[in-house]
Amino acid sequence: MKKTILFIAALAISHAFAFSQACLPEAATAHVRQGCLPSGITFSTQQQIDNFQANYPGCTVILGSATIGGADIVNLSGLNVLTAVNGTLSISYNPVLVSLEGLGMLDSIGSTFLIGNNASLEGLSELQSLKYVGYDFKIGNNPALTSIVTSGQLDAIYAELQIIGNQSLSSLSGFDCLQSLGLLTIRGNSMLTSLAGLDNIDGSSMVGLTISDNPNLSTCDVKSVCDFIESHPDEANILNNASGCSDSEEVEAACDEVSVESIGFEDTFLLFPNPTGKTVTISGNNLTAIREILIYNQTGQKVLKSKPVNNTLDISKLGPGMYIVELVTDQGKVREKLMVQ
Repeated sequence: MKKTILFIAALAISHAFAFSQACLPEAATAHVRQGCLPSGITFSTQQQIDNFQANYPGCTVILGSATIGGADIVNLSGLNVLTAVNGTLSISYNPVLVSLEGLGMLDSIGSTFLIGNNASLEGLSELQSLKYVGYDFKIGNNPALTSIVTSGQLDAIYAELQIIGNQSLSSLSGFDCLQSLGLLTIRGNSMLTSLAGLDNIDGSSMVGLTISDNPNLSTCDVKSVCDFIESHPDEANILNNASGCSDSEEVEAACDEVSVESIGFEDTFLLFPNPTGKTVTISGNNLTAIREILIYNQTGQKVLKSKPVNNTLDISKLGPGMYIVELVTDQGKVREKLMVQ
């Protein structure tokens, strides 16, 4: 399963996206650069961090893994020359660590990046240079964490983005440049109200989605989630969030809402009679291209999903009023107005 996730997610990185220049970092090649400590290193005291540059002069890339966890570790300034960790980087169980100041030069993690169980950690804004995580990115059980990355350039996570049990986390801004990943798990973040910030992920390329037990999370209809639900309608695990994101059906309904004012109309197909009563007939040059028909009311709510029978659609369940009829074809979507009497 892990290999499948890696393969699928890696394919997604080749997709083209339109982003600002800030989201187009230089290619992350730290995982092949020369460095030191091929067997990795563990930092369990502040003194070990402070002495790093003296003990390992010129070391900017740790070839192995690095573990940072200690009762007296209060800052990471001694690591301010690091540009990469080729293995796993774990920053966990640091009760007095408030920020990640000292990791401002870090641009890539070759394997998993774990930030967990840091009782005083308030933010991750110091990770402004991070561009690449080679496997999982896990952020969990940091009770004082209020925000993620404020100016990050991270564009790829090759396996799972996991954000779990951060009781003060209110925003996911900082993932604006993130384009691809395999799995997305958002669970147990009490103060989180919206998934804004995850909009640019290619949701259709993801292989798994879990959004659960976030009691104040009411806005889940960001593009990445909507794309995943559209391409994997039976695989979204969404439950126990606030109204608006309480289950997959509710999120799908929010995703289906359209702005009537912004819709453009085409002459490719014709609906008649219009106005109509119980049925409407569809005419056009390529009726066989219609895969399904969606009908929205004036507030953008989807009220009917069907397929025409002999080019005729039963609309007897609709009340009087103006509707938007969306015809989904292999070439795209066409929308027309329909008046029901």
